[in-house]
Amino acid sequence: MSAENIPYVLTVSGFDSSGCAGLQMDNRVIHAVGAMPLNVPSAWTLQTPNVMQQCRLADADDVQGSMRAMLESYPVAAIKIGMLGNAAIVEAVVAVLTEYPAIFTVLDPVLATSSGAALLDVAGCEYMNAALIPLVNLVTPNLEEASKLELKNARAVLLTGGHQVGPDCVDILYIAQNPPIEYRKARISTQNCRGTGCALSSAIAAYLASGESLISACQKAKNLLHQSLIQRTQLSFKGAGPAL
Repeated sequence: MSAENIPYVLTVSGFDSSGCAGLQMDNRVIHAVGAMPLNVPSAWTLQTPNVMQQCRLADADDVQGSMRAMLESYPVAAIKIGMLGNAAIVEAVVAVLTEYPAIFTVLDPVLATSSGAALLDVAGCEYMNAALIPLVNLVTPNLEEASKLELKNARAVLLTGGHQVGPDCVDILYIAQNPPIEYRKARISTQNCRGTGCALSSAIAAYLASGESLISACQKAKNLLHQSLIQRTQLSFKGAGPAL
């Protein structure tokens, strides 16, 4: 693949010091798909195997300015939005996305860490529901996140099934005025599952940037994550390890 044909994916997400989720996971997955990541950090978190010790949010104006700089400088083919932290950053992201309506945007609505620490304040969640969810092309919540979001105005929703019980992990894609589509894989028993939401949403964005349809991108992202979880069942990390 020549340099000019490499698809670019812009991510807005938090920095995870443990390397298991957030910006670092986004980058690993996007590279694995064959695309090139561009990063706008929304936060810097200090995470250890069991807890998030610190979280410093980026300045909203810096997020907005950095997004515009990347979008003006590179041929961005897809955008992935992850952790945003507060209403000011959500508003900044909305302002930029309205200027680039043709770029497919995937929203992974990161509300909390795996250990339960909040990653988006109440006002931020309200503004996400009111302005960001109707604007993006796809929202990828898990069951817990979906219960706190207003998804009726979303263009498309991939409801992920990692928090369900049963032998299979089933993700369901809902596209307005279309029948739901199921993506089913056998559930993998592993403690190395941190960053699964980041990985899935970033993979979808990267496959979309590479020219796949939404339905195909979701299937390929599901396959990639499933294979990675299988490969990591035998790996030993300090605490729960990354999904990819």
